[in-house]
Formats: sequence, structure tokens, C-alpha cells
Amino acid sequence: MKKIFWLIIVISCLVITGCSKKQYEVKFIGLNGEIIESFKLYKEDQVDYPEVPNIEGYDFIKWDKDIKYLSENTIITAIYKIKTYNVNFYDENDNLIETKVVEYNNSVYFNHLFSVEGYSFIGWDKDLSHITCDLDVKPLLVKKTFSVKFYDESDTLIKEEIVEYGSSATAPSDLTKEGHTFIGWDTDFTNVLANLVIYPVFESQKFTVNFYDESGKLLKEEVVDYGCAAEGITAPVKDGYKFVRWDEDTNNVKSNLDVYPIYEELHW
Repeated sequence: MKKIFWLIIVISCLVITGCSKKQYEVKFIGLNGEIIESFKLYKEDQVDYPEVPNIEGYDFIKWDKDIKYLSENTIITAIYKIKTYNVNFYDENDNLIETKVVEYNNSVYFNHLFSVEGYSFIGWDKDLSHITCDLDVKPLLVKKTFSVKFYDESDTLIKEEIVEYGSSATAPSDLTKEGHTFIGWDTDFTNVLANLVIYPVFESQKFTVNFYDESGKLLKEEVVDYGCAAEGITAPVKDGYKFVRWDEDTNNVKSNLDVYPIYEELHW
């Protein structure tokens, strides 16, 4: 009877001891606080690190706790390091200006003064708003453009043309002006380096005015611009006659003229 009693006591102790064995929980946490895996363990249990999730733009470094000596509820967090990238900025001749180190998905700004004659800097040839890899970046340069305006003598715009730096404009058709010869434009537009305002150049046509006496003897030859007046001469004196006028109007010359005097007989 005693043996049975002690056997019951021993079995009861074993049961009680087994039931009171301590259990604890181990959680593995990711970069953004998400649970990667969770285990319920006893002290003697072994556990391995779970597989680390690949996260774009980050490198896994390590877990923040050792799993060899776990005996209580534990949170183990994965430690990541954000990736960085080299962004190399080059000039128009492919010379390296500067390298900037940029974290994943961040933007980068680089201001450089380009002084390429005849060109304007409009930006870089790569998107720099979300860096996700190493980049070699070159400037985008476009030729400057200029306005070339052709006017007539009355300041009426005839033609406007946008011309690239160093290029030539195309002039409108030659202009006409009564009594004048069009000889060109007042500004060279074959190598445009700035905005231009251009006007026509005319040369007045010239006419010969010949003054004769009544016998047909040439008294004076005069060259006169279109629309201008000839200086003229004093008409020869003719006995018994009064000079009245010349037979052609020389105040507004528009053609070659042969001019003769007109006399009126005097009556006494």
C-alpha cells in the first residue's frame, strides 16, 4: 500500500512539473514592422532565423538579436540599410564635373553654369526625381533662337522669322519704291547672333536735265535725283524778247529732260 502511495506521489509531481513548463513567443519583424514569422517555444527548443525578404532599394545587414539564448518573449527585428547610388554629372565635352551620392528613390539637384556660345542649357538627359540606380548624366543643350524682323520704310512689318544661332534668315522679295532702286537691306542676316530689326535700303534714280538755248546749243547738263528740282540756269537774253519760262517743269524731275526757253516778244 505504501508503494502505491509513493508511486502516485511521484507521478503527480512529474505531471505538475510537465504542466508548468514555461512557453515563450519569438517574433521576427521586418523593415516596416510587419511580422515575418512567429514561433511559440520552450526553453530547450531551437529556432532558426527565417528567410529575409528582399526589399527594393535596401540591403539586409543583420538581425538585431542573437537567437542562441532565448528564454522569454522576444522581438527580433531585421536591420536594413538604404542603398545609395552615384550620379555622375558630365559637361558638354564628356568631362566629369561632379559625383553626387544619392539614397534610393530620392531626388538630386545639380546647378551648373554652362557657357557654350550659341546654346542654352534646358536640363539633364536623365530623370533625377527618383534615383534607383547609378547614373551618368549629360546636359541637354539647344541652339539659341532669335527673331529677325523685316520692315518697310513706313515701319510696317513685312516678315518675321525665327532663326537658330549662326544660321541665316530668308529675306522677303525685293521691295519696290517709285523712282528708287532697291539695293538691299541695312543689316546683315547671314550669320544671326542676336535679335534683328531690318529695313530696306533704296537708292534714288537719277535723271539728266539738259538746258538748251533756242538754237539747240547745250547750256548746262544737270543730274537730278527722282522727285527733286533741278537748279536750273538763267535763261539767255534775247533782244526784243522777254523770257517767260522753260518749256518743261524741272521742279519735280521724274525722267530725263531736254529743256528749252520760251520767250515773248516785247512790244514798245
